[in-house]
Amino acid sequence: MKSILSFVASMVIFGTIGAVIRFIDLPSCEIALFRGVIGVLCLFPALLLTNRKCLLRDFAANLFVLILSGAALAGNWILLFEAYRNATIAIAALCYYTAPVMVMILSPFILKEKFSMLKAGCIGVTLIGMILVVRVDQNYNEPYNHVLGIVYGISAAVCYAALMILNKFLKRLNGLETTVPQLFLASLILLPYVLLTGMMKPILHIDMSLVLLIVLGFVHTGVGFLLFFIGIQGLKAQKISVLSYLDPLTSVVISLFIFEEQMTLTQMAGAFLICGATLTGTVNW
Repeated sequence: MKSILSFVASMVIFGTIGAVIRFIDLPSCEIALFRGVIGVLCLFPALLLTNRKCLLRDFAANLFVLILSGAALAGNWILLFEAYRNATIAIAALCYYTAPVMVMILSPFILKEKFSMLKAGCIGVTLIGMILVVRVDQNYNEPYNHVLGIVYGISAAVCYAALMILNKFLKRLNGLETTVPQLFLASLILLPYVLLTGMMKPILHIDMSLVLLIVLGFVHTGVGFLLFFIGIQGLKAQKISVLSYLDPLTSVVISLFIFEEQMTLTQMAGAFLICGATLTGTVNW
């Protein structure tokens, strides 16, 4: 029960990220930078408590893959935050949640995994779902650029798919041992980018944004990942795949009932197809 509650709590926390991003008046790259820094500060003590020998040697052995995955994580966050700002939370979350299907498409070529008819069917259904979701009625009197938001959301999914595939190549590192260096390297990659592009906006004079930025780093990164790692230790892969749907479901509920963002029946049908196809493809029935 502890594992289930921990994992469910982490999914709900991750599902509220879009709502928090809406109220942070900072560039997406700066939000990603500070989220990574605060996340490292939160998770590093937990990593030290493991006191595992040869950890530094394992970090060094996986350094190249960790750098690539850190870059993928940095790009993933920036693009996802932009998606939340340019489209409704529901549409951004659904576009982002196509990442597992992208992994299905790439895994036979990169990971040499078997490509079954079931996976082919899931990919086809997901594409149909995406077509239904992206058919946005631009007549809605909403302050969104849905087309741009969808592009950002799908691009974020590509980065997340790359991150998932790169993680397959990591050796002798568990979830916490993988996440901490990835957060650190993502922050290290983002720092010169933010400084050189002149997108570093002062945060000390932005009261609400500063508070929410700390919440995003501490709760949505530090606490969220710790609960996630505690949860997956006691759960089987099939149950994890099913419970993972609480993440996009939380985003959709927040979008529809708290922000009162419109979603047509056609888009709801597309959402059902995307989630159903991803569930079918990722669960080992």
